[in-house]
Amino acid sequence: MGKFFLKTFFFIVIPVIIINYLVSGYLKINLPLKNKIPVAGTGSMYPTFPKGNGNDDKNLGDQIAGFAYMTAYPSGIKFGFNEYLSYKMQRGDIVSFSNDKVAQITKEVYGNESGYIKRVIGLPGEEFLIKNGLVYIDNNPLVEPYTNLAHSTFGGEFITECKGIKIPEDSYIVLGDNRKGSSDSRHGIGFVKAEDIDHVVPINEQKGSLDKNWRNTSLDLSEVSKIRLDGKKFLELLNVEREKNGFSNLKYDTRLETSASKRAFNILKYNDFSSEAVKSGYTLKTAMSESGYENVLWGEVPVQGYYQAEELIENLFEFPESKKFVINGDFDDFGVASFEGEIEGCPTQIIVLHFGGYVPPEYGKDVIDSWKQLLAGLQDIRPGWIELKDYEEFYREHKKDIDRVIEIINYRTERVRRIVNKMENHQWLDDSDRRFIDEDSKLNDELSALSKKVNEVIN
Repeated sequence: MGKFFLKTFFFIVIPVIIINYLVSGYLKINLPLKNKIPVAGTGSMYPTFPKGNGNDDKNLGDQIAGFAYMTAYPSGIKFGFNEYLSYKMQRGDIVSFSNDKVAQITKEVYGNESGYIKRVIGLPGEEFLIKNGLVYIDNNPLVEPYTNLAHSTFGGEFITECKGIKIPEDSYIVLGDNRKGSSDSRHGIGFVKAEDIDHVVPINEQKGSLDKNWRNTSLDLSEVSKIRLDGKKFLELLNVEREKNGFSNLKYDTRLETSASKRAFNILKYNDFSSEAVKSGYTLKTAMSESGYENVLWGEVPVQGYYQAEELIENLFEFPESKKFVINGDFDDFGVASFEGEIEGCPTQIIVLHFGGYVPPEYGKDVIDSWKQLLAGLQDIRPGWIELKDYEEFYREHKKDIDRVIEIINYRTERVRRIVNKMENHQWLDDSDRRFIDEDSKLNDELSALSKKVNEVIN
């Protein structure tokens, strides 16, 4: 009877209780159903999931590189204020999620709103730090076999290099496995709340299915596993992308390599990534000038971290602004350098890309005509002043003033003729031209004063 009573209680009485709670709204059941979730070809989760073909963001976003069989999240039974059989998120879990920030980013990059698939790396309450290409949790380095390369995790605008961040309760830090080509918590996404997550692949379910391309991590914490950039290889890959976008190839210029090296040193020394060199005072223009490089257009991209050529291309092309910059058709020359050191006691490396180029100027007709009129005026008055030398007695008395007037006329004529010639031939004015323009008003005032003085004597 006792055995029969237990069976009766569990199989007859409990369903009645559950039904009553369902009717009254106290019981919520989320079944752990598995769904087939498409993975876009962006490559942010490579090597766990494959990459798509090409480098166009929108095209890659439209490609389906594979599928992830993911469990709906959250799952379990909520009975009153208690939860039963619910899954607790673990480090290494792969999750899909969406929120307003993700919608905004995907709309901008891929043309339509969608969710993201990333890996949970930081858990609620933990201290999260990125240093020397590694992730540290509560000051302990993580060994991560699923990442594309060792020493490949670097900071962004939200989680900066070498600065610890406390993860709030009910929030996570998620990263892509392809750390150099992933828009994730380090950047615009920030923390991901548990309520934003809709599916999960637990880490213990990934073994034997998703770990086929994971790495041997035996040397991950060693210096020998640090990545080095091949600058010439990077330029080859960059030129391929420039050609695809209809722009000419860049030429490698050792002077720009030298200027990049000088800037890298100063960026690290003063922890000054600003283009204006606010702290160091050592600007891009100064570095190029000291390296013997002169041009009308120049640009710089400083990157903190360790990159192979392919990775750096992926990283730069992950973000619309940097992609647009490096394929800019106005650039002709290129150089790159890297420098290892520390920023506020944090070991790191700076890679600096330098670009130079030439674009012919377009001067308005009114501007050119005004300079031509000035030139004609100077040429008209010169003969009269030269003629004064024939009046020997008058010239002897006023030689200093007359010679100075002729000197000013000759100098201004030469400089104005040079400017007119450059403008008519669509050439840029250089520093000496600009200095003359700045001083010409004073020369004109001096010429007017001397002319008035001499003319008063004549009249």
